[in-house]
Formats: sequence, structure tokens, C-alpha cells
Amino acid sequence: MSAALQIPGIVHVGSPTGADTQYTDVGSMALSPTVMFGFPLKVWKNHGRQDKEGQPYVPQFVFDGNLADTAAVQAWVLDSVLPTAGKIRID
Repeated sequence: MSAALQIPGIVHVGSPTGADTQYTDVGSMALSPTVMFGFPLKVWKNHGRQDKEGQPYVPQFVFDGNLADTAAVQAWVLDSVLPTAGKIRID
């Protein structure tokens, strides 16, 4: 995500992402029917967001509806995002 946001003119829309972390691969094992054990397998060092570890990416335009409702998402983009997206200042 951080690489995509470097593209000039890109606008992040939708819902917040999962939390950013340095762990790129996490394994898990069931210890019992109700207990799971999770453990990191791979770590991405110097991934560029160490200062924001554990924080999601929050879009400039947040969709509060059901993302599985394609027609609602399309209408929201056409009616709410596109008319104002061109007015966003990209620094």
C-alpha cells in the first residue's frame, strides 16, 4: 500500500486496511479446539513505516456501506468520490 500511495494523483478510497506490521508471514497452530498459537515466520525489516507500526491506512474517502454491494460502491464512487477527487491537493 505504501508504494501505491507514492504514485502521483492516486486517491485511496474504501475502508481502512488491516494494521501495518513488519511481519509478512504468520503461521498458526491449533493447540486445542479453542486455543490457537500464532508465530511470525518472516519479518520485513526497514519497511518504511516503522513509525506507524500497528496502524492501518485510512482512505481519504471512507465508504460506510457494505463493500460487497458492488452497485452501492459504484454509485458512491460516481456520486461522492469523483466529483471531489479532482480538487484534492497532492503534496
